Amino acid sequence: MSWTRLGLFLLLVAILTSVAYQILKPGWVNFRRGEALFQEGDLVGALSHYEAAERAGVPSRDLLLHLAEIRLFLGQVEAARQTLAEAFQHRWFRPYTADALVELFLRFHQGEAALGVLADEVTRHPDSPALRLLYGRLLSRLGRFAEAAREFRLLLKEPAS
Repeated sequence: MSWTRLGLFLLLVAILTSVAYQILKPGWVNFRRGEALFQEGDLVGALSHYEAAERAGVPSRDLLLHLAEIRLFLGQVEAARQTLAEAFQHRWFRPYTADALVELFLRFHQGEAALGVLADEVTRHPDSPALRLLYGRLLSRLGRFAEAAREFRLLLKEPAS
């Protein structure tokens, strides 16, 4: 590799890093401000910063959890449900985060709202054992045992009837 090529490569890396930093920085600043307000108990103040971080595309499990928790606390169930639904679209999203979000919905007595989102996701990804397990567990926690048993049978690849 020639020195000219190396210099151009380093210049390109510096430019791309600078552009990425300018795009990501405001989102992370808002996320950190939201975290501070959340810890202080100022949920309304934290919400606006979290929403700005969400719009900036900050990939954070805590952001999703805190957004959903604040929205549920404020009675914004549909907005919280939308947060859960959108969470499944992030490529960095993991099943343990979905589990934590479902627990939030149950804590606020909104299990049925979470169930609708999970039903859609299981329909969209029928071969996902993690989703099917989470869906079955939620059905069970909501007292819908026959439906839960069906999901667990499907998960174990047994006949569903």
